[in-house]
Amino acid sequence: MEEKREPVKVLIVEDEPRLRSLLAGKITRLAPGCEVVALAANGQEGLEKVKECRPQIVFTDIKMPVMDGLELARRIKEEYASIYVVILSGYSDFSFAQQAIQYGVFNYLLKPLENEKLVETVEEIRKKLEESAHLV
Repeated sequence: MEEKREPVKVLIVEDEPRLRSLLAGKITRLAPGCEVVALAANGQEGLEKVKECRPQIVFTDIKMPVMDGLELARRIKEEYASIYVVILSGYSDFSFAQQAIQYGVFNYLLKPLENEKLVETVEEIRKKLEESAHLV
């Protein structure tokens, strides 16, 4: 008998309201095993939502007011090493990607976000979450 899997909790941090809700809808539609548990408009708000909701995946824009996505990624990795951070960016600037790697970001996806890339990323993270659950 197959055990029922808990949904993977997702937080979306994006300063543009339209993009934030589009991404939430896309994740809900394309990754049925995921549940969007919170939305945030900037990195500072995102960090508060991380403390509140304890998501397993954080999708964050890179350029935002108050605290950008790179700083958010750095802070999450410092305090919550098991959370997977995925950067979403309209910038293919190598220095951003390089910094994201230094901060332990799981993936760096370019906007507009391709459905296949989103699904691949979520599935890779789900596999890693399942592997780490079996190691316990």
